[in-house]
Formats: sequence, C-alpha cells, structure tokens
Amino acid sequence: MSDYYIVEAHAHAFQTREIGLQAMGGKTDTGYTGTIEDLLSSMKKSGISQAVMLSMLPAGDMREAARGKI
Repeated sequence: MSDYYIVEAHAHAFQTREIGLQAMGGKTDTGYTGTIEDLLSSMKKSGISQAVMLSMLPAGDMREAARGKI
C-alpha cells in the first residue's frame, strides 16, 4: 500500500460486464470490463484510495439510438 492517499479523478463504471464492454467498443486489452467490482479490484492493485465518478445519462445519444440513427 502507498504512503500517499491517491484519488482517481476520472473513473468509469457500468451496471454489467456487457454494458461495460459495449461502452469500450467490445474489447479490452486488460480484462477490465467496467463493473464496480473491476474498478475496486483495479484500485486495490494500484494503491488507489478513492475514485470520483460523475453519473450522466446520455439522453441525446439514447434518443438517436432509439430512432435508429446510431
């Protein structure tokens, strides 16, 4: 563990592995799938004490996808 209190200031997490992989273009070089469990494991391995996430709903993208434009 680090002697420093390290804060990850830009983290992404998704409800499911499938959603995470979709958000990453269907592939991952590290095995990280974007779930909360993956994030916590990655933080522990890296000595990160805390992560900051901003939850956003991409309403515009979702509307365009529903219309078949994405």
